[in-house]
Amino acid sequence: MVVVNGGEWGKKFGREVLEATVFSVPVKLSAALGLVKAGVFQENEDIPILLEGKRQLVRISKKISPALDAEKESGRQKFAKTSWGSAWLKALREFDHSNRLPRGRSYAKGGRVTDVKIRDGILEARVKGQRTSAYRINLGLMPFTSAQVETINRAIGDNPAFAADLAVGKLPTELLSLFERQGIQLFPGSWDEVDADCSCPDWANPCKHLAAVYYVLAQEIDIDPFILFSLRGLSKEELMGAAGFAGEMEREDRFIPLTEVAPLPDEALEFSLAGLDKKAYGAMFSLLADKPLFFKGENFKRLLMKAYKNVAAALETLEVAKSSAVEKAAGIRILYHGEGQPLFAAAAFVWPEQLPSFGAEDKGAMVSVPVMENGQSRMRRFRGIKTGVPNLLKMFLEMPLLLEGSPEIKFLSAAASVALALARASAFVPEAVHLKTGHFYVAYRPLAHDADVLAVIDLLTKLMPPELIFHRKNKAVLPGRQGVEEILSLYLAHMMREYSHIESDDKLCLSFFRMADYRPERFEERKTGKAVADWMGSLSGVTGRFGPLVRIELPTGRQKKFRFFLDVEDREDPLAPPLPLAKLFAGADDFCRPAGEVLAMVARQVAAAAGYCPWLKEMLANKGEQALAMGTDEVARFLGEGKEVLAMLGIRMLLPKELRSVVAPKLVLSARSKGKNVTYLSVAEMVAFDWEVSLGELRLSGEEFKKLAMDASGIVHYRDSYLLLQPDDVERILTQLEKPLPKLGTTQLLRAGLTGEAGDVRFEHDAVLAKLLADLQTEINVPVPVGLQAKLRPYQERGLRWLYGNYDRGLGSCLADDMGLGKTVQVIALILKLKEEGKLHKPALVVCPTTLLGNWEKECARFAPSLKVAVCHGPDRELQATGTDVIITSYGVARNDKELLSKSTWGLLVIDEAQNVKNADSAQAMAVKSLRADGYVAMSGTPVENRLDELWSIFNFILPGFLGTRKEFGQRFAVPVEKYRDLERARLLRKAIAPFILRRMKSDKTVVSDLPEKIIKNEYCRLTAQQAALYHEVLEREMKRISDSDGMARRGLVFSLMTALKQICNHPVHFAKKGLPEPHHSGKAEMALALLRQIAQQNENALIFTQYKEMGELLVQMLESKLAMPVSFFHGSLQRKAREKLVEAFQHDPDSRLMVVSLKAGGTGLNLTAATHVLHYDLWWNPAVEDQATDRAYRLGQKQNVTVHRFVTLGTLEEKINTMLEAKKELADLTVSAGEMWLTEMSDSELREIFNLSI
Repeated sequence: MVVVNGGEWGKKFGREVLEATVFSVPVKLSAALGLVKAGVFQENEDIPILLEGKRQLVRISKKISPALDAEKESGRQKFAKTSWGSAWLKALREFDHSNRLPRGRSYAKGGRVTDVKIRDGILEARVKGQRTSAYRINLGLMPFTSAQVETINRAIGDNPAFAADLAVGKLPTELLSLFERQGIQLFPGSWDEVDADCSCPDWANPCKHLAAVYYVLAQEIDIDPFILFSLRGLSKEELMGAAGFAGEMEREDRFIPLTEVAPLPDEALEFSLAGLDKKAYGAMFSLLADKPLFFKGENFKRLLMKAYKNVAAALETLEVAKSSAVEKAAGIRILYHGEGQPLFAAAAFVWPEQLPSFGAEDKGAMVSVPVMENGQSRMRRFRGIKTGVPNLLKMFLEMPLLLEGSPEIKFLSAAASVALALARASAFVPEAVHLKTGHFYVAYRPLAHDADVLAVIDLLTKLMPPELIFHRKNKAVLPGRQGVEEILSLYLAHMMREYSHIESDDKLCLSFFRMADYRPERFEERKTGKAVADWMGSLSGVTGRFGPLVRIELPTGRQKKFRFFLDVEDREDPLAPPLPLAKLFAGADDFCRPAGEVLAMVARQVAAAAGYCPWLKEMLANKGEQALAMGTDEVARFLGEGKEVLAMLGIRMLLPKELRSVVAPKLVLSARSKGKNVTYLSVAEMVAFDWEVSLGELRLSGEEFKKLAMDASGIVHYRDSYLLLQPDDVERILTQLEKPLPKLGTTQLLRAGLTGEAGDVRFEHDAVLAKLLADLQTEINVPVPVGLQAKLRPYQERGLRWLYGNYDRGLGSCLADDMGLGKTVQVIALILKLKEEGKLHKPALVVCPTTLLGNWEKECARFAPSLKVAVCHGPDRELQATGTDVIITSYGVARNDKELLSKSTWGLLVIDEAQNVKNADSAQAMAVKSLRADGYVAMSGTPVENRLDELWSIFNFILPGFLGTRKEFGQRFAVPVEKYRDLERARLLRKAIAPFILRRMKSDKTVVSDLPEKIIKNEYCRLTAQQAALYHEVLEREMKRISDSDGMARRGLVFSLMTALKQICNHPVHFAKKGLPEPHHSGKAEMALALLRQIAQQNENALIFTQYKEMGELLVQMLESKLAMPVSFFHGSLQRKAREKLVEAFQHDPDSRLMVVSLKAGGTGLNLTAATHVLHYDLWWNPAVEDQATDRAYRLGQKQNVTVHRFVTLGTLEEKINTMLEAKKELADLTVSAGEMWLTEMSDSELREIFNLSI
């Protein structure tokens, strides 16, 4: 086959020759030549002609093919796809006068050529013929002379652009014309110059076996054109040495022995990943060549881009799952078995084994792993779970960012967030990793030459537990930066596998998108790994101490174009001035290295960037002696994504100050009030909107911007500043200007005003709206209600004013004060104030957990006795709305009686422990949110327990629509904040919700000064149905026995009954001495669990006192099971050393926050000042004993306020005796020794009055 030019043939024959095809069928040469000379020929007739001095047989046909490629024969395999491969075949055909070469095509196409190797400039191969054994082939070309080698090296050295390509392993096709000009013949000119030998009987060159090798060699040259030089005795390394490049470093795993492992530094690390999302990393694909040789299907570059886009799109809708405390304490190791296997195929080991969140494949596995003990890494054996690495990755990718917990949890969580940010921004690149087996797999690595990516990798390096990746066979670990990159690579590979959605059975696609090993099976697949690596090589970038610096100068005088210069900088010496490239070529030794070495580094980096900025090679080729002139559109493109592409490759730009602050147009939604009397309820109707375009400090109307866009593009000098008018940005704004103006409701308008954003555009408003928004932060001066039977502390008075102000404006409130600061009394004061002012025309409805019903009833009676309160709960409940000020009900009733409750519009709707509606999809949350009221108040000490989605759900109750839809909130706030630590998004969210959420902490200085040192709270709970039935049964049985006895026997029976009833109030299992203790079987246990869960979430310590060792053991069992954290138990049976160890851990170990204490064992002598909460689970009914226990926490050395929680079960002896103790002050003087024996002296009627169940 030959390539001919149709135009030249047309001149020769007087008409256009449309196709030339060589045939092996001989014809009479003289007759054919005669026909040609006479110009007589027919279409579709085979004729021989003279072409470039050679006789060729051609066919003239009607098929149009302007540039005739001899390999484009219908239905035939194409063996040469590049200029190098085609040139090789063309050279052979030019001297193949006997037309023997085509005989080898079928052999080559049939895969008969195997075992191709090149050693010492000789090609060896085997070709399977008709015989059983394959024929052996040896092939060599005439070596270059020393003079030719010197000429080649000089030609390369004199042309920096060639050196740049060679330095990164590319062979520029321009070398062909250069060698021709230099008189160097790269390809053979005759069969005599090909030293070829085949073991077959056919002595001719080429026999069909040799011919087959020549065709296959064309394929090999396509993949690696350096083969041509190797066959001429000039190695790739020598050529690259001429370009100033010594060689390539191979990636190797730097595992280190356990003896060299250093402990992890204890540092508090803060970071934000938001910056990664704002870069045009997707532009890096422009560095890749189209239609790479290794893929025979569609354009693989397009396929890879599609995969990246699919991943980024999937992550935009990623939802953050709930995390649980159980995961935070986990130990994790990735068990690497070595033997050249990818880490993706490794196993993950997680301990302890009861952790529920990990996908388990092998529970109960016993594995020895290294752990850090006293600054040294030691092997320890644990029982846990072995699971696949993908299970582990999936869990961390879906969790919110955790910076608390075990070192492994903190690191893997942070690494997951970093990997997600990299994947969303497409800031990662594929890499072919070759295995010892001859296979390869595709790994995905962070784009490690970008400054922002480098910063987060450096941060992760400080977090990485050194023993996380453990090589079991070699007892070694992979710590530091390479360990970090391997973990990020695991996450990126997992996301590519899960979200790329490239469905193909093609082996290469399975390797790129399903993480399968690529196993070459056919001969032509043998070099696929190298072809893939070469194609992707430019994405990896090239760095060094010295690098190119692109300098831009503004147009001057009549010059209308910007000028680009190429300088060189020393990255390790930021104070050293850049050196113009021309000076470096002139031999300047301003740097500490030889000029040639510096130029080699620069050339490599220019070559890597040349795929996107080919003009960089031009500037290198002219040795920096000429500036490159660029128009405004080209400069605009470069300042857009071009700057980002260069930054990814480690190449900086130096801009004049006028271009450093270049501004791009931003669409602005402008709001202006129609009058001065704008209220919160009328704001939506009293505001007019219009579009404007922001250009830095300038503002243009929509029409002005349209005119500007018509007159200019690119970099525009406008009113003493430079504007960047990118076509995409301009088109987007012009499209939006043609759309109708958006209509914002009241809550949307408030959010836009507070955040400065309306959807994806900026929002600006006038002075009237600014004052309205500022008033949200202004307290209404309202006096404390007259009938309030409590002295509000200053911060509580502020809370009342804030609640009243929001109610008065028609807006909801979330009171989120820290637990123990008196949220309930503030809300009761609000209800009472509204009643006293005549604003509570309908009852207030309070919805709370069942465990708090008694608390609310008691607190209302205590602080606001003038309020008429009714409780709607129980099987015989009634809704007593008439003549009632406050109705108290539970979440369960609100769910079950939704239709009844929704018939009324309530004066005020209050939800306590508002985290009960955090799951927006639950029937309970939807029922509560379906209720209508004149005002809404949510109360929660923990408005966000696990996810920001919980905050959205609460705001969806107090201000529906204010934070947008759940999906909008997730994309705008939840995911950026929770997964990427986007500080700007967090700031905007705080700004938006600030007027509607009030949170004071006990640690706030303004609050601490208002607080007493010890806060005592009665926590009222109710018996469960099971407890109530048991209580009644025991009471009736034992009272009969008491009535029939007297003296000491009676006293003993009374004391036994009192103990039994107290045990029933504690938990049915405590009384029965059998059964499985479940918190929901006891109202007191349920309340204790809820309270301790909040305390644990706030990282505070608590002591739980009980009179009974048995109850202490049950508490430990229930709390450890439900809270998934260790709970210690201090009791009298412990030895002294064990007691001391428990106290030391409670005081100083952050993992030991809860301690159950037997009242007798811990009542005196202990110093437990780490506790900020004391729970008296069951009361001794002797204030002196109770105070002694409380003082274990509240004593000298306590630097924080202590909250004392006294558990009292309503309607039982606990409530009645507690009421007696509070009412009869003389009982407070009972001696410690008096204990509870005074109760045994009461009469039967007195006992029944106290013991009877009154609920």
